[in-house]
Amino acid sequence: MRDRPQGHELLAIAAKTFREQLLPALPEDRKYQALMILNAMSIAERQQEMGEGPLNDECDLLEVVLDTTPKADELHERAAELNREFARRVRDGAYDNDDTGRHVLWAVTLQKVRESAPRYLKVEGIED
Repeated sequence: MRDRPQGHELLAIAAKTFREQLLPALPEDRKYQALMILNAMSIAERQQEMGEGPLNDECDLLEVVLDTTPKADELHERAAELNREFARRVRDGAYDNDDTGRHVLWAVTLQKVRESAPRYLKVEGIED
């Protein structure tokens, strides 16, 4: 069991402190860099909070679509192996005549946007 606050909570506290106390005190020519740092911290917070679930989901989806089981045991290696095979099949035209490839790419894109810019999905009415 981990102590509280956990990693994602620490990042949220740090980002809030940075945003509310440090950002206003910065000179205008440094605010863009500060906002990039805040954005990176927010992405890291969401990734930490989501854990390995999204990557596991991606692997599960690719294993079904590709009808294969990767050789690698470690999750990130499995994902890389499956993505290489998926990319190879896309290049070979395997999904040119159906929506399978598009379905995979949409699912992966949605997850990436959930981590990097979740408000966008709400604004566009894609997710609640």
